[in-house]
Amino acid sequence: GMAADRERPNNALEARASLLVIQVNQAMVDGDRQALAGLWPQFSAVIGQAKGLGEFPAERLVKMIEIFGDIAGKDPGYAHLVDEVAAFVSERTSEGQGALVLLKRAEQLGFDDHFEMIRLLGKAAYQLTKKEYADSLIEAMRLLSLAYRSAGLLWAARASCIFTIASIFIEAEEDNDIPASIIPTLMLLGWITVELRHFPYFFETMRLL
Repeated sequence: GMAADRERPNNALEARASLLVIQVNQAMVDGDRQALAGLWPQFSAVIGQAKGLGEFPAERLVKMIEIFGDIAGKDPGYAHLVDEVAAFVSERTSEGQGALVLLKRAEQLGFDDHFEMIRLLGKAAYQLTKKEYADSLIEAMRLLSLAYRSAGLLWAARASCIFTIASIFIEAEEDNDIPASIIPTLMLLGWITVELRHFPYFFETMRLL
């Protein structure tokens, strides 16, 4: 078959990726979580091979892997796959685009999974510092603040929240427009300061609001 055709490695890898996508759908239909868990490392292997093939059209595969995040749950094999995909996209396009893969994954998780969110968002924020990704950086830092708060790490939550607010104001100064997102972000800072019992900061935040 095409997947065994070593003369056309791009086509062979595409065929293998398509087959894996079909197998994921089949495992979902069968409700077979074990089969599903066994497929994520195989996707990682495809991404590993794609690195060596500059012509391999990976966009569709990357999108499919991102969509599968909704069904993957907390599977460690899938978490590893997301890291592989982010590194692959960073190498193939830019660090900012790779960071967006991590941000999208963090957005799929619930706050009961706060430590995985913190790991993903910390990595993403570090790679989103270029000007054209300002909005994504703000979103990553806002989510990071919520994840820290959910984990009971209030000092870290406060620091991330202040960074988010500062970034929103910096962007607003350049665009001459304060976005509506400043209001829930300031309210979040207000709640964090109350939880830390920093009442003077709370009143300062309300005054700013």
